[in-house]
Amino acid sequence: MIVSRRKVEVALDALIDLLDNAECDPDYEPEPLEDQHDREFDPAEDGIADRAALKFILAERSRRARQRRH
Repeated sequence: MIVSRRKVEVALDALIDLLDNAECDPDYEPEPLEDQHDREFDPAEDGIADRAALKFILAERSRRARQRRH
């Protein structure tokens, strides 16, 4: 079966239009799978790069956790 390139393009455009109409946000792109595994907490990625600030944040977290337990 031989199909012309133009017929394939028309069919693909129709399918894309169908999908766009079925979605609430046709421009939404899901996060790539390789980025989905990186869920660990890293203070440096939140702009906390120096050791003193990191110690302060961890001490404050610990203090708040102790308060919640009591």
